[in-house]
Amino acid sequence: MGNRILFWVIGVYMLVLLGGCITINVYVPESSEPAQAEDESRRVEGVHRVQRRKDEPQTAQTQQGAWSDDFESYAAGPGTWPDQWRADANGENHSISYVDGSTFGDTRGNTLRLQGQRNWAAIAYRRLGVAPPCRITLDVYCEDVPWRGIHSDGCLVVLCGDPPHWTQSCVFLFEQFVDKHLRILGQIPDWGSPAIPGLFAEDLVMDVGRWCHVVMDLREDDGTQRLTVTLDDGETVQGPTTYTQEGVTFTSVPWLEFAMRDNTAWFDNLRVEPLDGANLAERVHAPALPPGVERIDSLGRPTVEVDILGKPPKPKISASKRRNPAWQSTGLTVAQGDTLYIEATGRVRWTQDKTVSPVDPNGHGMMAPAGGLVPRVSGGALVGRAGDELLDDGFDPSRVGVYGPGFVGTRFKWSKRSQGAAILALGFQDGCFSDNSGAYHVKIWVERAR
Repeated sequence: MGNRILFWVIGVYMLVLLGGCITINVYVPESSEPAQAEDESRRVEGVHRVQRRKDEPQTAQTQQGAWSDDFESYAAGPGTWPDQWRADANGENHSISYVDGSTFGDTRGNTLRLQGQRNWAAIAYRRLGVAPPCRITLDVYCEDVPWRGIHSDGCLVVLCGDPPHWTQSCVFLFEQFVDKHLRILGQIPDWGSPAIPGLFAEDLVMDVGRWCHVVMDLREDDGTQRLTVTLDDGETVQGPTTYTQEGVTFTSVPWLEFAMRDNTAWFDNLRVEPLDGANLAERVHAPALPPGVERIDSLGRPTVEVDILGKPPKPKISASKRRNPAWQSTGLTVAQGDTLYIEATGRVRWTQDKTVSPVDPNGHGMMAPAGGLVPRVSGGALVGRAGDELLDDGFDPSRVGVYGPGFVGTRFKWSKRSQGAAILALGFQDGCFSDNSGAYHVKIWVERAR
């Protein structure tokens, strides 16, 4: 961690100088194989939020994609760790980084304590679980003692790449400096590469020795990242203030990271939730239906129904003699001028990590890791191709390919313009299938060319 921290400090300051009917139904068992590797303009819940005692644990899942953690469901005391979180660097020293039920026990109950030591930060990760636009809220308390090490910054909230590690590429949402100001929206693209310096927030001060409620709204549009920050320490509200930065990206950093450099910090009342527009992919891909047809299922009986497995069956012949077996044939031939209407339902679990929720056919909204069936497209999405041609409706709200060529999602319309005929194949967007379970049930209507 020491090298990464030195790199952050040095790198940033150097840069200062992102027809018929076919039915195919396949049973998929649960996998037993191990995993592979309303905006408030001023007060944001205020004093009541910052000082409240937690008499009841917050629910872990409250709406589609939203989750929260107040650390009340875990055992507390030195030697403990919240089992839905991963520890790294000094976070692995559970004698000083642990679920703390005593320091603020009378007013807050359990908190997550992270203590950095001598230039070796304490880090905790949990999967973000939603894609921007989203909101992250948390309470944080930074220790009011002199910095113990050489670093000028302390508490950080970061989005980290996969797999999470202190050397992994990351985007820091904010980091706190010794003068209590924040630096916003910086990025380390990958280990050893020059950093994109953050924006110094002269108008935001996170004081030490008191709890601060932080609200962060993340949005990404046309290659520009926007982070709106509000700080509320129970006496003063700062913000909301919006910062924009180009060149960083929220689409390939699926882990939320808390870190504390040379001091101690406590974290509490974390909540992650999609903002309005987070389900944009589902809306913009709703197909334009023929005149007089109001619902897709009014088209009549589907031409094809098929279950697309999160864990495809093993091929009966060698993969070298056929297309990637993760592409699952529908048996439907599509010719030039044919139009497809597709509707998909269901959920697929794409990892055995119990902190990660299953996805629907739109996927999790972040780029799939290397090795996915389609480059850049949302991981866990339903994807499709006809022969060598990726299905493409010509609209990608992410502007970076997350919903681009190959993406099908929950509702989709596509017309084949190229010559010739080809078999329609669909698949689950992933690079590793052994730990997947579940299936998407897909209905397909075809309107033949006249």
